[in-house]
Amino acid sequence: MKSQTNVRQPMFMREPGRRIARFKQMPHYYFNIHNGEVTMDHEGLELPDDASAIARATEEVRSLAAGNVLDGHFVGWHRVEIRDADGRRTGTVRFDEAVKVQLENA
Repeated sequence: MKSQTNVRQPMFMREPGRRIARFKQMPHYYFNIHNGEVTMDHEGLELPDDASAIARATEEVRSLAAGNVLDGHFVGWHRVEIRDADGRRTGTVRFDEAVKVQLENA
């Protein structure tokens, strides 16, 4: 007599009428630095959406800008360009957009 193995299925697969969860792959973004030279990002990051990619680029731009200020200069037109896995530009964050520069006492 053959023995039968009971294979337990996850609960979401056993309940009638319940949809099977599908996991969507997160988009992949690349952050290329334009600061007089172009530094291409060949690794990139997986992030949930374009807004998350812009938030991440803003953090990176602020860090790069802070380094420039410590070196004694700041160039507002330097930027990080965000591209998706297909090479389409999904956003750009300029240094002068990522920080508030106040020249006078307001």
